[in-house]
Amino acid sequence: MSETQAEPSCLQIAQLGQPVLRRKADPVPDNVFGTAELRQVVEAMLETLEETGGVGLAAPQVFLSRRLFLAAVAPPSEEHGLELDVFINPQLTPLGEDTEAGWEGCLSFSELTVLVPRCKSVRIEYQGVDGQRRVRELSGFPARVVQHENDHLDGILTIDRARSSLDIVKTSEMATVLRERGAISPAEKSGDPAVPLAGARSAASGPPPGAAATRDAGRPGEPTGEV
Repeated sequence: MSETQAEPSCLQIAQLGQPVLRRKADPVPDNVFGTAELRQVVEAMLETLEETGGVGLAAPQVFLSRRLFLAAVAPPSEEHGLELDVFINPQLTPLGEDTEAGWEGCLSFSELTVLVPRCKSVRIEYQGVDGQRRVRELSGFPARVVQHENDHLDGILTIDRARSSLDIVKTSEMATVLRERGAISPAEKSGDPAVPLAGARSAASGPPPGAAATRDAGRPGEPTGEV
């Protein structure tokens, strides 16, 4: 995992302009699965995600150019918090051709929010921390989050996905933008929580790496954080 010697602690988030965000990440090699090194990386990323209040975090965002990310796999709720999973060496396939635009934030440039078209449903094949292969089929909010994080592994950012420069706005001006457009975000219309704005904070400690993690998603109706 050579680029960083991660220990369970809050990691620095790479910001827009850092070359690591534009690099295609390398696969996690087979001999790393199940090691203390990989578990330390995942634990540090979990702690960083908790501290920042995001709903997803990719390894390149913490200066580690490997194909690994954490992502919410269910919409956050007051009852269940934020359920996360660890995705290593993922392969993502759209399920159908239906797409929907939604506002997304990013921890690597939190001052911007971008309207991004995404597939409504996806299939993702991946490995867990133990190296076992897994498959999930996701729709709505979690499908959007894993697509966002998977893009990070290929050096693609939300600003690259915007259909127009008018769809890239200051996060602080989102209320004005939505009011001027006379609509709420497509994610809000669908009943899913919006991905983009001020992050919900979390207090729970993480479960063992490779297992789903639960995070406090804040009050109902609050934006669920950046990715």
